Amino acid sequence: MPYKDPEKRREYYRKRCAENREYKRKWDAENPEKNREYKRKWYAENREKIREYDRKWHAENPEKKREYDRKWRAENPEKRREYNRKWHAENPEKRREYDRKGTTNWSPERYAATLAHQKGACYVCGRLMKIPQADHDHVTGQTRALLCARCNAVMHAFDDPHLFAACLCYRNFFLAGLDPIKAVLQDGAL
Repeated sequence: MPYKDPEKRREYYRKRCAENREYKRKWDAENPEKNREYKRKWYAENREKIREYDRKWHAENPEKKREYDRKWRAENPEKRREYNRKWHAENPEKRREYDRKGTTNWSPERYAATLAHQKGACYVCGRLMKIPQADHDHVTGQTRALLCARCNAVMHAFDDPHLFAACLCYRNFFLAGLDPIKAVLQDGAL
């Protein structure tokens, strides 16, 4: 054995590795198409291995993953927006599902069962809904039922007693034939 001395052996391998890296760099630069094809083929053959490795690494390094993602998003805002636009256009139902999950914390099965129970109609007005919205209490976060957009907007006023009272006063003012703006102008307050 020519290199029984461990230091000489390490030096030999360092030199060989450096030569191999330099050769590979040069070959890659001279053969970009072959290199791309080789990588494509290798990736296709090892896709599951790569995904498994990525999943494992992400699970073991959540902080590094978050930091990497944060940095990438900051450096590539246009790519991110374009990706999001494309994904939302291709997956409208999944997007609604994510939105529902965030608002209602309902599973897709529970949402579908509630919609079927209501026969696709708004719980308040009974009209068929194009895009059902989950009515939820803004204080407790508890989801109540599926409503049309109009009824859901009205229900928001009921969650805040002061807003609800103000809306009723405003409505009653006009039902009584009074104009609050004229009254203020006549008093000279403005």
